[in-house]
Amino acid sequence: MPELPEVETVRQTLKNFIIGKKITGVMFFYDQIVKNETSDEFRNKIIGQAFRDIRRKGKYLMFDVDDYTLVSHLRMEGK
Repeated sequence: MPELPEVETVRQTLKNFIIGKKITGVMFFYDQIVKNETSDEFRNKIIGQAFRDIRRKGKYLMFDVDDYTLVSHLRMEGK
């Protein structure tokens, strides 16, 4: 499991690359990751949203886009 300093390094690095960029596509490797709607509904809502900030709460990364916040955990691999 990634350590907290590694998660912070990933956050800062990603921030330099994606802030202000728009989401142009979404791929799912596991459709059940999306709760309360279908993967197509989620895809339609999120495409076109721009990244505004990346925050961290513990080992979770929170990607703020125009209308939503996406939450991610680096899992065991650190990816």
